[in-house]
Amino acid sequence: MKIKFILHIIIFSIIIIFICSCRDRCSKYVTIDIENENAKSYFNYNKNSYWIYTDTTGQIIDTFTVIDLQKEYIKDNKPFSYRKCYNLELITCKIIDKNNNQIKISARVKDKDDRKTVIYYITSNIGATIICDDDNNSCDYQYATILDSLKINGNTYYGVIKTVRDMNEIYVVKNIGIVKYVNTDTIYNLLNYVIQ
Repeated sequence: MKIKFILHIIIFSIIIIFICSCRDRCSKYVTIDIENENAKSYFNYNKNSYWIYTDTTGQIIDTFTVIDLQKEYIKDNKPFSYRKCYNLELITCKIIDKNNNQIKISARVKDKDDRKTVIYYITSNIGATIICDDDNNSCDYQYATILDSLKINGNTYYGVIKTVRDMNEIYVVKNIGIVKYVNTDTIYNLLNYVIQ
């Protein structure tokens, strides 16, 4: 009888612990927005912004247009860090062309302790990563080379971030976006753009 009672107590305790651990342990979420203006200059393109590209023969081949700009928050509630929970801003910019080829730019606060904004440019076969430090408003570029300048279609762009993977290349410029994109099929060179 005594063993049965102790066994019931143990089982009941396990169930209570399990139920308590499944609950949201946060009494309040602290929201952390992307505040780094330097970081915003790499992704903050509003709906209907567009970029017109030519191929190497100078023929207009494509126009990419921002179809959606979403702002949401992701929860950063580390296990066993009771009452230390955060909502970290995540912004996603979706850009497509007439053939539904997509470029996705996402930016998010890295985490609550490391005040950095991480920006990802993602195409079908290559991406570029930019990490901006909120403390000193500077940016670092992973797996990339910084070109002082690059001339495309008679325009000179400065501070170009070049990322190469396999036979694919992507060139990104602050406040403009992708100025050049090379894949196995073709080379896209920026001709004109409108940022809304």
